[in-house]
Amino acid sequence: IVSLAPTTDAGPNDGVPSTGAGNPHYATVNDIPVDANAYIGFSSSGNGYGEMFTHASLPSDNAAYILATSVIVVGNKSDSGNGSFKISVKPPGNNTYNSNVQSLTTGATWYRQEWAANPNTGIQWTKADWANTNIGFYIA
Repeated sequence: IVSLAPTTDAGPNDGVPSTGAGNPHYATVNDIPVDANAYIGFSSSGNGYGEMFTHASLPSDNAAYILATSVIVVGNKSDSGNGSFKISVKPPGNNTYNSNVQSLTTGATWYRQEWAANPNTGIQWTKADWANTNIGFYIA
């Protein structure tokens, strides 16, 4: 099991980083473990807006395939209204694949989506496919 952090902005990058720096967005959310004071915010009218990133490389080893991938998002909303999002991956190709809609709570919650196979090909992930896959989320 390997934890990989975002390394660059891949776009879209529609949110507002809490750090006030503006760019790059990935630097706001690349902490392992999570930094609760660093986040990307969206307004309640942000439906369809998103954040996508590249990620660090897998460590070098002899394994040719990946058994599964998981994308983890830590999120919450700041008021009592509705808030939801989808965890997303974009493997090589033109399609972005999303999790089911995740409902936000007012407390920081860990959300996880696993893809056992590359959703673009339907077969086991190769290291090359995963290396060229963007990760992120979209407001639902």
